[in-house]
Order: sequence, then structure tokens, then C-alpha cells
Amino acid sequence: MTAAEAGEVVRGYTIANDVTVRDFVANLYRPPVKAKGWDTFGPLGPCLVEDEIDDPGALELRTYVNGELRQEGNTKQLMWTIPEIIEYITEFMTLERDDIILTGTPKGLSHVYPGDTMRLEIDGLGALENQIVAQDDPALNLRETTS
Repeated sequence: MTAAEAGEVVRGYTIANDVTVRDFVANLYRPPVKAKGWDTFGPLGPCLVEDEIDDPGALELRTYVNGELRQEGNTKQLMWTIPEIIEYITEFMTLERDDIILTGTPKGLSHVYPGDTMRLEIDGLGALENQIVAQDDPALNLRETTS
């Protein structure tokens, strides 16, 4: 699929909180499955916005922790456009209906701790808000979580 054809497979856009346990990023496995693969990680929402985004390459986005702005950016700052990302992915992978592609976050890490509230906003898509909750699992042994 070419970048010019990529719009044909895009059903819509939403917000994802790409949560990462920084303690596990330096482990042996890549991608960092243990750092990103916990059951409650990767919340999506608040909805799927279809046919309402004129230019997905020009959306302002912000991340707040407990009301404090921690990250800010625009999708025009992505390394590749969304059509270019789709063209690249479809060189080696078949995209199926309802597949989700995460494109990354604005610069900077935002350390969060149990009890913190995260709010991600993208113009035209709404806001996704979730609270950081400690997992009662001795194997986790975490000091902090970041998004």
C-alpha cells in the first residue's frame, strides 16, 4: 500500500496512554514487553472519531499529571506522517479492520506514581483520563511508572 492509499484503511482516530514501567525498559527483551505489557496498560478512548479529522497531521496534544502540563506537542512533529507510517507497516504486515497503530508521544518522560491522575488531550479527539493504581504483585517491585 502506498502512502497515497493509506487513508483507505484508516477507520478513525482515538487517544492512547502508552504507559511504560521505566524500571523494565533496560531489560534484555525488545520491544520492552514487560515494561508495556501489564493488563491495565494502554488505555484507549474516550471514543473513536471517524470522518471528522480533516488533517491528522496537525493536531495539538497535551499530557497533564495531577493538573500540571507535562508534555505538549503537535502531530506535525511526528518523524513520519500517518500515511507514511501505514505505507511502511504494510510492507511487512497485513492490517486488519480495527487494528491500532500508536504513533508515539511528545518529547519528554512524565514520571507518575500510584494515586496520580493522567489526562491526555488531543484537539478534535477529546480527553482520556485515568488514575495510576499500584498493582498488588510482589513480582512487579516498582519504584515508578511513566507514560
